[in-house]
Amino acid sequence: MLLAWDFDGVLVDTVHECFASYNAALEEFGLEPLSLKQFRVERKTAVQATDFFIQYFARQQHVPYTRENLHRVGLERKNGVLELRELYHKHRDLLLEKQFPHNPVYPGIIDTLKQLKNQGPRMAVVSARDDSSLKKYLAAKQLFPYFDRVVGSSRFSASSDELKKRQVESLKEETVWFVDDMPRVLKSLQGRARLFFAEWGYGLPPTPDEDVTTLKKPQDILSYVKTP
Repeated sequence: MLLAWDFDGVLVDTVHECFASYNAALEEFGLEPLSLKQFRVERKTAVQATDFFIQYFARQQHVPYTRENLHRVGLERKNGVLELRELYHKHRDLLLEKQFPHNPVYPGIIDTLKQLKNQGPRMAVVSARDDSSLKKYLAAKQLFPYFDRVVGSSRFSASSDELKKRQVESLKEETVWFVDDMPRVLKSLQGRARLFFAEWGYGLPPTPDEDVTTLKKPQDILSYVKTP
């Protein structure tokens, strides 16, 4: 069995780095930046940069964030969304190391990973971050020793709804447990992994009908892992 963890909003609170990078992209593109309060609202449903900028344009048009509306806006504003995404990644690369000190590992994560590493299953990080950024963060936060596998997004060409599914499939493990803070991501993995929602993260809670176990704090995962 492999226990896989998402990175942003689950292991590390990277809201300040993402906020600065998104706003830098918006400003360079000539658009109004967001307040931190509004950014936190948008982050609850935006899995990747593409989602974030589609939502930005949808909000400008005053349309609800339904799947159909977001798909339509994404097609209509495709060039702008793609250019903003490139600007976002450019600014994130520039800000990454500067922001390390401001983006803390969540309370309880280190102690939980230590206990799991000593007694529990093999572990992986599976993230929508590009591989280079993900590995820099894991090194900066001294998290590398806890993980047997690190899977970033660089070698995958997939939409937000498909990315984590393809990443989990690439693990080629018979049994995967996955911890994420985005119900939309967890929904895409139904039937492919045992799913855990990280309540301390950015996302909205899952609906009651979804087959997801809620973790109120990182240590809660220990009660589900059988140790020798």
